[in-house]
Amino acid sequence: MGLLPAIAERAHRMGAVALVKASEAAGPTPGRLGRQLPAGHAAGVEPVVLTGGYATTPSIWSVWERSLRADGLSPSVFRLPDHGFGDIEQTARALAGHVDAVRAATGSERVHLVGYSEGGLISRSVDRLLGHGEAIASITTVATPNRGISFGAIPDALVGVRLIRDAMPTAARQMQAGSEFMGRLDAPSSARHRIPLTSIYTRAGDGMVIPASSPVLEGARNVPIEGGLRHANHLAIVRRNADAYEAARAAVLAAGRSVD
Repeated sequence: MGLLPAIAERAHRMGAVALVKASEAAGPTPGRLGRQLPAGHAAGVEPVVLTGGYATTPSIWSVWERSLRADGLSPSVFRLPDHGFGDIEQTARALAGHVDAVRAATGSERVHLVGYSEGGLISRSVDRLLGHGEAIASITTVATPNRGISFGAIPDALVGVRLIRDAMPTAARQMQAGSEFMGRLDAPSSARHRIPLTSIYTRAGDGMVIPASSPVLEGARNVPIEGGLRHANHLAIVRRNADAYEAARAAVLAAGRSVD
């Protein structure tokens, strides 16, 4: 990588992290999301592993973590290496290690994976690319570009756009529609384990995942969330949207031991 692209990539990383932090600080976070479950309703359900998105920190899950504990579930937040900027498959290997650590600590054979944005691709990779499906009870993606992000509407002739694309960190390039990574993630799978898959997304688009239909996955339970950009934008959907939380919680409960 040349000097100019290297500078541009560093600026991209710093700007992305700063934007997420600013968004987190922009408004109050509720004490919890959704209606609390009756005592014992989630008894026996496997642990839930939460994986954040591009440029995020574990704090993105703070209200979900509180809510899940109050609902009788056992959440664990996976800390993304390098804020999720690195190779997604390598990050998935780290997540698989975290999953095994949670299984060892809890004695549970499987865990539920819930991934926000890039975290959904990381979670799917644990099964689709690494073949670790025997450890997964369900996968739920939230505001995830499951079919990639398209920049096709932005002409390369626009000043700086090609430089910005070329200087993107590895994960950002991999998330682009048509990338080699997305091709492998969506390739037919011979996995022995059929894992329940749910995709939760903003019906009208969240302002970040382009096109708005990218989260929709064939063979998954696709759950559109209503609401404008104020309540269901790319960050608000995981920080303040009770409908998204309840949909994810329902997916976990439906696949958990308590309803087997």
